[in-house]
Amino acid sequence: MIGRGRVLRSALVLMLLLWGAAGAKEASPLDRFSREQREKLLAGEVVYEYINYEGREKEEKGLGHGQACVIVNKPVDVCWSIMTDFSRKKEYFPRVAASEVVKRESNKVWVREVLDFGITDIEYVMVQSMDPKKLRSKFFLDPAYQHDLEDTHGFWYWEKINDTSSLLTYAVIKVNVGIPVPEFIVKALSSRDLPGIAENIKKRVESDGKWRKSD
Repeated sequence: MIGRGRVLRSALVLMLLLWGAAGAKEASPLDRFSREQREKLLAGEVVYEYINYEGREKEEKGLGHGQACVIVNKPVDVCWSIMTDFSRKKEYFPRVAASEVVKRESNKVWVREVLDFGITDIEYVMVQSMDPKKLRSKFFLDPAYQHDLEDTHGFWYWEKINDTSSLLTYAVIKVNVGIPVPEFIVKALSSRDLPGIAENIKKRVESDGKWRKSD
């Protein structure tokens, strides 16, 4: 009888553990957003945020940075493959009139880009430093090349939501055109441009790399 009681208790503990595992909610990259933000993302809209820096971080990095997030209805490997085809950025990135890969080295790619602002063009060579395992890349200017910008850098990354959808986060940490720019203008430009980038990436990836921006 004692042996049978131990077996029953062991079986009960095992059942409780299995029920607990089945009922546990898997972590999702959407968990970090507010309910309103999640509703927007699930509706296919872009969520934009401006992250203000404080204290030493503000002294070292500047005012803050803007970032845009959007759900793309494709697996993360498809998202990564299309977005790392940097020579074709000109086909869907806002304002990018030219994009040419000029150098490759391990997980780094040097891309010459030209931005069209209507009255003037801005040319630079951007380094994309990629981490394929983390589905993440940070970008920055290579000082070995001449640029029409003083400085710019940022990052982007993909997160898996499920087998058929992924979350993109795209951020620009700094843009320095060589002259002081008031904070409100920086924030205004960021809030306008970053959502447009995220929207175009979504269209491009969900079309399997076929969607192109209008001229």
